[in-house]
Amino acid sequence: MLTLALTSALIAPAAASDPPPEPGRLQVDLRKGVRLGYAFVNLQDGDPLRSPHVSVFGFEVQQRLRGGSWLDFIAVENLSVTGIEQGLFRPSLNLLIGFEFQQRLQVGAGAHVQPMEADDQALRLQLVVGGTVPAGDLEVPIHVGFIPDPDGRWRAQLTTGVFF
Repeated sequence: MLTLALTSALIAPAAASDPPPEPGRLQVDLRKGVRLGYAFVNLQDGDPLRSPHVSVFGFEVQQRLRGGSWLDFIAVENLSVTGIEQGLFRPSLNLLIGFEFQQRLQVGAGAHVQPMEADDQALRLQLVVGGTVPAGDLEVPIHVGFIPDPDGRWRAQLTTGVFF
């Protein structure tokens, strides 16, 4: 039931107050705000984490290049910190590109950089799907992300927040 409600909210057409750009003119919208969430890390031997369950806190900026119809291009920059509840400070930078359908459903992929990791684990691919739901003058992003790892130390996360 929750899945059906979330899907309906994400795929529903955009509000009438958000008109499409004029033909022949590119329009770029800027979204920014805070993110928080939960991540599961598939721990390996020697991992500094004591538990695979970690919090995520961050700040995100999104640029949306309006397509004038049902498809927009998005670029996302996100700076996050994980592991605080375990006494660790593990910053990461995410640089993603993707698409937004009907100004709600978003899919993207890009670089996940963790500079404090070992050199062979500092750069990974990140895959994300989710959307942004209007909430008055604010917007609420909800995303699920997956970071595959050839050595089995994959990560999955669920984040939300507020854009202002």
